[in-house]
Amino acid sequence: ALPVVELRGAVPVGVWMGLPITKVLPVCVLGNMAPIVPLLFLLRNDKLKNLMSPILSRAEKKSASLGVGSIEKQWASLAAFVGIPLPGTGAWTGAMGAFLLGM
Repeated sequence: ALPVVELRGAVPVGVWMGLPITKVLPVCVLGNMAPIVPLLFLLRNDKLKNLMSPILSRAEKKSASLGVGSIEKQWASLAAFVGIPLPGTGAWTGAMGAFLLGM
């Protein structure tokens, strides 16, 4: 699965391929959730932070300009972002957003 498609694209494709929904759904959910924990640990790696510092600093500047206030607003904003059914707004992107917000 790609971060662009994630779960929202995987389930319809699995059903379109003729696979039973009882097998497609659990596999898609597990496949969507499995990379999240390693991704969060990788983002906390200092070597990776140094390698990606130009990209991360730009993203931090942009997220700081959004005026994210209290922790409640951050959680609500992140939940709304991940819940929007658009490409690129799923669990993987939410993990990156949580990292940038320091959650």
